[in-house]
Amino acid sequence: RYPKRIECFDTSNISGTDPVASLVAFTDAEKDSKRTRLFKIKTVPKGDDYGAMREVLTRHLTRAKETDDLPDLVIVDGGKGQLSVAQQVFKDLDIA
Repeated sequence: RYPKRIECFDTSNISGTDPVASLVAFTDAEKDSKRTRLFKIKTVPKGDDYGAMREVLTRHLTRAKETDDLPDLVIVDGGKGQLSVAQQVFKDLDIA
């Protein structure tokens, strides 16, 4: 089956100082603005892209799992490091 809901994550810095992450969601191949989010990174030092990705995925997916609202597909922007972080978060949260 094709993924009904896709969520895409990316981390960034505003003016090089304020770490943030974005979530852009698509439902049935259409942008889902109601699910799109901008997260302020709260617990990770500036410049730690892997830590920022870990924080935002953990925060979002914990809530999604608790409310039985997990996406069908998660896409993370970055390289092998960000992918490894995402895989570890899925493992830590026991999401198959």
